[in-house]
Amino acid sequence: MDNNLDVLYFNSFLYLVAFLVSFRKTADEKAGRSYSLWSPHRVAFGLYFFVSIVAIFLYINPISPFDFDLKYFPFIFLWFFLVIFASLLKSVVKAKRGVDIQEKEYEFLYFCGWISTVIIIANSIISLSSIGFSDLFSSDGIINNYILSQETLSESYSTGTNYLNLANYVVTDFAVFLLAISLLRQKKQLFILLFIAIILNNLVALSRGARSYLTTQVISFYFFYFLFSPLLSEKAKKVAKVGGSILLAFVSFLFILITLSRFSGKDNVQNQMLSYKTQSYTSQSMLVFNEYAFNANGIRYGDRTMPLIRKSLGLKVSTNYYERRDQFHSMLVDDSYFITFVGDFMLDFGPGGAIVILLLLWLFFFAILRKDKHWTVSRLLSTFVIFQLCTYGVTLFPFAEKAGNLRLLLYAFVGITCFVIRQSQKRRYCSACV
Repeated sequence: MDNNLDVLYFNSFLYLVAFLVSFRKTADEKAGRSYSLWSPHRVAFGLYFFVSIVAIFLYINPISPFDFDLKYFPFIFLWFFLVIFASLLKSVVKAKRGVDIQEKEYEFLYFCGWISTVIIIANSIISLSSIGFSDLFSSDGIINNYILSQETLSESYSTGTNYLNLANYVVTDFAVFLLAISLLRQKKQLFILLFIAIILNNLVALSRGARSYLTTQVISFYFFYFLFSPLLSEKAKKVAKVGGSILLAFVSFLFILITLSRFSGKDNVQNQMLSYKTQSYTSQSMLVFNEYAFNANGIRYGDRTMPLIRKSLGLKVSTNYYERRDQFHSMLVDDSYFITFVGDFMLDFGPGGAIVILLLLWLFFFAILRKDKHWTVSRLLSTFVIFQLCTYGVTLFPFAEKAGNLRLLLYAFVGITCFVIRQSQKRRYCSACV
């Protein structure tokens, strides 16, 4: 026990060092640009340090099953990859805050905004129409809806059988980006409808007991507000602050409601589980990574992280996580446990394959962020993907399953389309000059 605690203290010390170092001013901040304690890379490092501290309490919790024989190397390995990816977010500070987006690109983004609004509102109406209002805000109703929704959601996300539900999942985070764009450009109607759509989507998340969705909404809103706030007018900033406060209060209420509904029994033992479950939900990923990332008794060959690539190669893909767990039942851990996005790749490809893939992914994003100095659409979306990877990825790979892969393809499609529009506009300008 004492040795394992020493390993956990060492792990927290690593993240504390990274967190403290992140407060050093970058070259751009020293040059006179605004300094913010809440820049995305500092938030990511702070999150890692917080998770590492909670992991200590989880380990010593008397009812915790995570009584592993912990080792130093897995924690050092995980720390390295989390730090290099989070360090990419320094580009948010380094980039010039000017937005370099052509008018035709904005028109395309407005079109995407209207399409996303229709998808989210239509899906919300259909999803909520079968649920009574009283069930939506009662503990028993939330639990029953959660149980009934899990298998259906897994099937639709994995196979695409419910196309509207699948499309809603794919555009959900993208809608927050479009909300920020509509605020920046003062597109009042689009902003209001997107905001209503996001609120409705939160109610759908409540009906399904999906706490993770609620937290990602708040984190995404923070990210884009941080990016665009220097460019907003005073009136737009007030709108963003009021809207953000409403969203935060609403999401906090729903999050607490879902959490309490899962521990609403009169059994004292069940109520005492709340502390353990909170600790486990927050920090089990680090403990599970240490125990199984290098010794999982097999690999999944990309079945979870890259199912669309497997499908394109004619390989069999699990239709849902129940099928995946059955197919790879010999492995010592499955996707019912958090293991970080780094661990997800290691379970799919083994340590060697994961190292190659993660380094290539890091180099890819590094090249994109280094090339663009202003905020182009491709840079905005690439930075958003990295931010999601660094924050949501502390649990699992946020773009896993077919639906997650489709979210990446959506970002790629929008980024490439805007790049093509930009190049065609430049060619027309050059032709006119001649």
